[in-house]
Amino acid sequence: MNCLIVEDDPMVCQINEEFAKKIEGIHSVKTANSINQAMLLLKKENFDIILLDVYFPKGTGIDLLKWVRSEEKKVDIIMITADRSVEMVQKTFRYGVIDYLIKPFTFTRFAEAINKALKKSNALTDTVDMDQSMIDSYLSEKSKYGVSRPSNEKGLSPQTYDKVREGMEQFSGAFTSDELAEKIGLSRITVRRYLENMCDTGELSSELVYGKIGRPQKHYFKG
Repeated sequence: MNCLIVEDDPMVCQINEEFAKKIEGIHSVKTANSINQAMLLLKKENFDIILLDVYFPKGTGIDLLKWVRSEEKKVDIIMITADRSVEMVQKTFRYGVIDYLIKPFTFTRFAEAINKALKKSNALTDTVDMDQSMIDSYLSEKSKYGVSRPSNEKGLSPQTYDKVREGMEQFSGAFTSDELAEKIGLSRITVRRYLENMCDTGELSSELVYGKIGRPQKHYFKG
């Protein structure tokens, strides 16, 4: 896949570029520091995915979104912005973005967004017609965050997995299985199983924290 990063902050642009180049399936990465420059590149080249900021000295990411849709460009768009407003989130999704990342974000969350686009592309490659079951299967393979949910082979429920993920979003830093269990109303043992599975897949990391008294506690964190 060919990726275009549209970002006017040089440091953020560099970080996004380095992140994108780490992901298998991304073949080339180009950057644009303005809406006009992005339009020029999109007229000359084909891109599969755009990583788009909202605010620029001249114009906004919404302007580019509208232009891309009016030109019927076949490209997926992921917003990467510090704008947390409900209005902006709703507006961008109405224009068909596939994900919305709020700065600052972890590489794990960034990779999830990119992989969502990759899976979407792969699922539709070489498919001429889709029936309802194919569409349902395609949609159900992704969780709210655009990554595959665990299969029942490990005895893990997709619904519970999503509930654990939603609870994790309430923590800005590291957390314990006990803290998360209390937040979402599940048993500590159940929550620990899901967290350990996330660590096995690389979605989470963990470390033992030794206090002055008692056993060390395992802390989980994203990224």
